[in-house]
Amino acid sequence: MACRLAALLAVVVCLGLAGPLTTALGAVHLISITSPVHRGGYVTLSISGVPFGSGCSIRVHMGSRPLIAPGLYGKGSSFLLVHWRWRVPLHSVRGRWSVDVSCDHGGGSLHTSYIVR
Repeated sequence: MACRLAALLAVVVCLGLAGPLTTALGAVHLISITSPVHRGGYVTLSISGVPFGSGCSIRVHMGSRPLIAPGLYGKGSSFLLVHWRWRVPLHSVRGRWSVDVSCDHGGGSLHTSYIVR
C-alpha cells in the first residue's frame, strides 16, 4: 500500500497536480460549474481537494426547495477529485440556484451557485 501511495504522489508531482494535493488537508475547492444553464440542460460540478476515501454529499436548492434528480447523490473520492452531473428540470424556476457540498474526513465544505435561464 505504501508503494502505491508513493507512486501516486510521484505522478501527481510530475504532472503538476501538487496544488490539489496540498489542499487535501482541509478544504475542497471548486474546479468548475456549468453556468448559465437552460431549463432541461445539464449542470456539471467538479471539485478538488477531497481527501482519499472521503465521502461527499451534495444538495442543490432553488429558494427553500431542494432539487431531487438523478446524479445528485453522495460520492466517494479516490483521486482528490469528485464530479457530479444532473439535469435541470424542464419546468424549473429561472434564477440562481445554490449548491452545497460537504465532505467527511476533514474534507470541508463548499457553497456555490449557478444560474438557470
